[in-house]
Amino acid sequence: MTSAFGVRHRNHGDRRIRLREFVIIDQGDDGNKVADVCANLLSFAAKMYGHSELCDASTVSWLIDPAVVKKSLMVHIDVETKGEFTRGMTVCDWRKYMGEDPKEDLSHEKQVDADGKEPNVEMAMEFDKNRFWELLVETLKEYGK
Repeated sequence: MTSAFGVRHRNHGDRRIRLREFVIIDQGDDGNKVADVCANLLSFAAKMYGHSELCDASTVSWLIDPAVVKKSLMVHIDVETKGEFTRGMTVCDWRKYMGEDPKEDLSHEKQVDADGKEPNVEMAMEFDKNRFWELLVETLKEYGK
């Protein structure tokens, strides 16, 4: 089986796990259909949309190995379900972490005292990309055994 995986971060430091550039992982023709399907889905999304974000896999990797997240912040997050401001989107209260230029600057340390709702979520801010890919490949290899 040959699986195509890769990652590239665009203007977000280590905050996103994105599939954009491909790294070929040759595991031989072992009939690992799960890994083949994953590789095909990720490759398709990367070709169609220019990238494929791995949000769910990033979260699961954090549960498996907490060291995969190098930095996290406690923030308040709501999911807006009424369609008043967004529809079904995650809304993060970043006010405590905004730097001098809120459009561009999101600090990893508290910047200001801002009133807002109590933090209810620990959000990953930096990933160990190499460890993430090790976990993903190790997991997919298990399906071929």
